[in-house]
Amino acid sequence: MKKFRGQHRYYKRLKVGTLAVHRKMDEWIDYLENGQSQYDYDHIHFDCPKQPLFRWNAIKQHLDAMMCSFNVIAMKSKETPFGFQLWAFIGVQKDFGIEPALYFHTPNSDYEDFPQKFDDFALELPCGDKQLERYLKQLADKGFTILHSSQEADFIQIIIFNNSIGKKLRTDETI
Repeated sequence: MKKFRGQHRYYKRLKVGTLAVHRKMDEWIDYLENGQSQYDYDHIHFDCPKQPLFRWNAIKQHLDAMMCSFNVIAMKSKETPFGFQLWAFIGVQKDFGIEPALYFHTPNSDYEDFPQKFDDFALELPCGDKQLERYLKQLADKGFTILHSSQEADFIQIIIFNNSIGKKLRTDETI
């Protein structure tokens, strides 16, 4: 594997957010304020374009940046009258590493898939990477709900959300 040059600069920019991330978040905040746009599974990727994310130090920094952006949108959404859903997504693939993304979904006149429901996802924390499990447990302790797809799959999907933010992501009222 080729050496990843410019790591210090990359992680510094990741922490403060790139121009593209800020632009996308500004669009979402604008929707929360005036409700004039439509977003069908709009998302921001928080993975490294140069290298797959396999090492925990790199994974944690990307997850922290994603959750920081999640919290910014969550704070801006406190008093919005418009319907939306916000969730963090982590895709885990053995050969391709971890792929984090932040999703924003609103009612859309072209599709009738709002609100999205993740009823077929399990409520337990996924088994596997102990450091990722510890990170997800810390999020769960802060009030986030963690869902994951089947453990037998080659591609495990982890959904992170907070029921007090936007429309519910599950039909189950116990969470």
